[in-house]
Amino acid sequence: MKQADPTRPIIWSYPGSQTTEPKIYEILSMHYQDVYGNLTQYGKTTRNFEGHGIPALFDEWAHPACYTYKTLQDDPNIREFWGISMDMMWGGLFPKQGGLGGAIWGYVDETFMIPQQLKKGTAF
Repeated sequence: MKQADPTRPIIWSYPGSQTTEPKIYEILSMHYQDVYGNLTQYGKTTRNFEGHGIPALFDEWAHPACYTYKTLQDDPNIREFWGISMDMMWGGLFPKQGGLGGAIWGYVDETFMIPQQLKKGTAF
């Protein structure tokens, strides 16, 4: 990678799982920290959205509890609960030096389908 583009930083999903030396990643990639940015995973730790002196990207840091149409029908207020958690995470991460952001695991775009099309099984 570095031979092709020496300016591109390298990320390794689950960085604590890399068993070879030297470490090849330059971005700490973590999955599903708590809303305060704390997580220990495979020997790597973040505290308050920071860790190990390198930039941190939470490449799976939330999944919407409202990602299915059925869930929204059963509990229409679930979006508000999820939104509060997301606000806490965004607000905690972005003031941090090296805080790069987070990715939301969405599973499926079912929320964005029209109910009539759900019956037919086709996407919007």
